[in-house]
Amino acid sequence: MAQRVAILTCVGNDDDGTGPGHTSLVIDSNTYSFEAIVAMTAWKTFTTRAYVADNTHRPLVIQELARGRVDANAVLRYIRITAAMGLDYLQHGVCSQQASMALSAGIRAGFNPRGIDTPWAVYAHAANRGLASDTYMIWSGSSGADQKLKYDFPTVTRTGNGILSW
Repeated sequence: MAQRVAILTCVGNDDDGTGPGHTSLVIDSNTYSFEAIVAMTAWKTFTTRAYVADNTHRPLVIQELARGRVDANAVLRYIRITAAMGLDYLQHGVCSQQASMALSAGIRAGFNPRGIDTPWAVYAHAANRGLASDTYMIWSGSSGADQKLKYDFPTVTRTGNGILSW
C-alpha cells in the first residue's frame, strides 16, 4: 500500500538551464515520469535513487506532500490505469499535465490541473495550496540551471535527500 507522494521538479531540460524543466511524481521509493516514448505508454517507472542519479546535471526541487492531504494509492492507481491505456506524450498532454491529473485523482479537493502546462506551474500550484509538508532541493553541482533555480524557485535554498530514504 503506497504511503508517500512527492512532486519532483527538474530545473531546466538540460545542463544549460534552458527549457521549462520536467515534472515527475515520487511514490514511496519509485519515480513515475510521463515522457516521450515511441510505440508504448509515456509513463516510465524508475527507482528514485536511479532517477536522481540520472539527473545530477540539473537541480531537482522536491515537494514532499502532506500525508493527510493526498491519497498515494489513488495517485498510483491513476498512473497505472493511464499507463495500461497506453497514453502517449503530447497527444495526452505533457509531463506537468499528466502529473497534475494524477495528483488531482489523489487529492480530495482536486488539484485543478486545467491550464497547468509547465513544471514551474505544478510546483507553484502545490506551494500556493499548502500541499507540501517539506520542500528542498537535491543539487550538488553548478550549471546554467543555477540561474533558473535562483529565479524560478528563490525560496528553495535548503538541500536534502529525504526521498532517497523512503
